[in-house]
Amino acid sequence: MLTIDKVRAKEVLVTELNYHPVSAECFLQNYPPIHEELGKVVESWLEDRTIPDFSVNGLSIREIMQVQSCNFLVAVKYLNQLLDPELAPAERERLVAMLRRPFPLR
Repeated sequence: MLTIDKVRAKEVLVTELNYHPVSAECFLQNYPPIHEELGKVVESWLEDRTIPDFSVNGLSIREIMQVQSCNFLVAVKYLNQLLDPELAPAERERLVAMLRRPFPLR
């Protein structure tokens, strides 16, 4: 498991994604350790915002970002959950199904 570079991530969130600095800190405060497979993906994104073709259970980062209207780091958190070897198969299927449906706005 790897820890995201929170200083660099905060800089991107604030300067490019228009997060308020406090909101960025709150978002990153409890950001989970990420699986090794996602480490290079996140590092690439932190370097130049490249979004590599990376999929887990047939879901790509781009697909999650589009369907869920979320940023890269949120999509990575979802893929990180899918990589958890302790996630029960039924839970994995539910998460994949959820991520394939847009989140309803209220």
